[in-house]
Amino acid sequence: MNLHAAFLARRAAANSDGTFDATSGGIGEFQASDHLSEARIVLRFSVVLRLEVGEDETDRIWRVAFQIFFRGRPIGSLHRVPIYARRVAGAEHFHSNVILNLQYEVPGPGAGHVEIAVDGSELRIPRLHFEVVP
Repeated sequence: MNLHAAFLARRAAANSDGTFDATSGGIGEFQASDHLSEARIVLRFSVVLRLEVGEDETDRIWRVAFQIFFRGRPIGSLHRVPIYARRVAGAEHFHSNVILNLQYEVPGPGAGHVEIAVDGSELRIPRLHFEVVP
């Protein structure tokens, strides 16, 4: 399994043809005032992963585990999302797009990151860093 892309976006959506659409891909800074909801800061963003899997890794379920950290502490619990890369006859490469649309409340400005791993794989995905600024 190989990582082709990993980034944060304001919004992202998977398409039925195996592509994805992302708005503000690569975002790393959120203005606190843009995310106020009843005096709370509610972050809404997407995590986008594009994975290439080997033929021997297709037609099985993998689980992507992710955890959000803010100011050095986890927010919420560890989540696991199932993914599946289908074998396509005649294809030489097999891909899976993982789009996680997330919403988290944070206490104020500060730094955070998303940690991601694929269960059962040695694939290393770098931390995706973000910052909430006043």
